[in-house]
Formats: sequence, C-alpha cells, structure tokens
Amino acid sequence: MDYREFLGEIERSQIKPVYLLYGREKYLMDSVLRKLKGKYIDESFESLNYIYMNGAETGFEDIKNANETLPFMAEKKIVVVEDWKTLSKKKEGDSSEEESFITYLKTLGSSSILLLVVNAEKVDSRRKIIKEIGKAGGVVELNRLKEGELTSFIQSKCIKAVKNISRSCINEFIQYSGYLDKESETTLNDIEHEIEKLVSYVGERDRIESEDINSVVTKSVQSNIFKLVELLGESRVDKSLDTLDDIISLGIPTQKIIYMVIRQLRLLLLTSEYMGRGYSQKTLKDVTGIKFDFVINKLIAQTKAFGPGKIVSALELALELDRNIKTSAVDERLGIERLLLAMSR
Repeated sequence: MDYREFLGEIERSQIKPVYLLYGREKYLMDSVLRKLKGKYIDESFESLNYIYMNGAETGFEDIKNANETLPFMAEKKIVVVEDWKTLSKKKEGDSSEEESFITYLKTLGSSSILLLVVNAEKVDSRRKIIKEIGKAGGVVELNRLKEGELTSFIQSKCIKAVKNISRSCINEFIQYSGYLDKESETTLNDIEHEIEKLVSYVGERDRIESEDINSVVTKSVQSNIFKLVELLGESRVDKSLDTLDDIISLGIPTQKIIYMVIRQLRLLLLTSEYMGRGYSQKTLKDVTGIKFDFVINKLIAQTKAFGPGKIVSALELALELDRNIKTSAVDERLGIERLLLAMSR
C-alpha cells in the first residue's frame, strides 16, 4: 500500500498490529509516525508507550518483549524497529530468528503497533517474511511522490499558507525543483523549504506568480541545463553564459555539465526522430522518461528551435569536447564556453 492508504487506516482507526514501512522519502516516514503518535500516544506517557529500537543491535526476543509489554493508561503502544538486520538478509530461511518472527506474527494482539522501518528504496516482496508481514498487517511504500501527488502536496501547502497558486506555476515550481528527475536528490523536506521561502517572499500578497518562483526557488542542475539548451536554441548567448555561471556556482564540475548537456541533446535528437515519424506526445513521454506534458511541450519547442541538423552537429561537438577534456587536451571552462557559442550559431 502507499502512504495515503496507510493514513486512511490510521484516520479510520483500522490500524493493524504490524507494518513494514520502507522507502527513501524521510518526510513521509516522519509524517506517518507523527500521525500514529498523535492518535495513540499521550505525550505524558510517551516514554512508556513509544519504544524505538535500533535494528542492528536488536534480536527477535528483544522485539517480542518490547511488543508484548502492555501499554500504560492507553489503548495502544507503538514499537518502532529501524533497519532490523533479519529483514536486511538476502537469502530466505538463513536465520532462525526469521522463522521465529514469522511464527510470532500469527499471535500478535491488538494492544501494540509494531513498525518495522527499512530505509531502502525496495524490499524483496518474494521473501516469506515480507509476505507474512503483509498478511498480518501491511507493507507500506514511502518513496518519492508521483506527479499528481506532488502537485497536490504543493497545492495543500500553499492553501495552508493562505496563498493561491495556478497549475502552471506549480508545474514551473516542480520543474525548477527537479524533484521528479530520475537522478534527483531533492526531497519533500526540500520542497517544503522552498514553499516556505516563496510564502515569505510574497508577503501579504495572496497569489504566488511565475516571477516569484523564478526569483526565489532554487533551481536544480537539470532545470538549469534545460534552460541553458533552450537559450542556445534561441541564440541568446549572453543569457546562456549567465546560466552556465549559475550552474558552476552550485559546485557542479564542468565534466558533469557537459555530460548533462549531451544527455539533453540526445533527448532532443530522440524527440526529433519520433516527431518525424508522427508519434504522439504519450509515446514521447514513454521513450524519454519525462513525466510532465508541459516539459514535453518545451522539449518539442527546443527541438524545433534547433532543427535536426543543428542537434546532430551540437551533439558531435559536445562529445568531442568530452573526449578532449578527459585527455586534458583543452581547458575545461574555455572549452565549454566555445561549445555554447558554437551551439548558438
């Protein structure tokens, strides 16, 4: 199940005795733990009814003993076990503790909520222990939000701050943040921080505009690369050099910038080929891995601005520069500036 389904179970008081929570989105992990604590744990007795255990130092008997201690003046207690070593084992049946725990799952009562937290993007759903936890309670994924969920998240934060924001501005915000990029390290905590900056920046105004987002939101490297190539397609050399300075100021090595420019040019070439064959935008989204329609539209516009011949020649120049830098045959900064000038012609 996803985090929304889990929150629904909490709100409906349909909580089960055990859950495996896995994923890399710490914001969601903290959020569901806060919800559970808020519903079942009185702050006055938190030290008695909320138990945290480091899984690297915890055995099955420790978990069982903690879980079977009755709650103090409360309906339920919560036991959190983080990164339990038995769950991290690769092979099924290589631990007597695993079999003991599977047997124990069938005897769980209703006075405790056992939360097994795994800080990993995936768990092996084929393992018997994972399947049995799912049967006894639930397996909850807490990874990165999808496009629609992220849009709702941003909208709800703005509503809470009593600020209006259009869908196009949300899309612009998401693109700048880079949250949905494949290699992005942006988290929901980062997104929340950027929203707080925006709210503070607009002050008493009740609407967040595109200009506000452009002025305040920290732009991801991928977003800046996208903008850089877009400016080159429009032959705006001065602006493209300013954007290059912005990227370098983020501490991004020149070689990585060239790699990302090459990646963007390959996307343009792919888009050009598929457009030429008359494929739909949906197909373009599938083959490029780009999630947003508005980003696909910008990619198509960039492709048209360059034209197929210019894309190929720009890609050849970028690949040549990449080879020369690897062999120390050219100054990195000078080489990339020359590349930008050549691409803008």
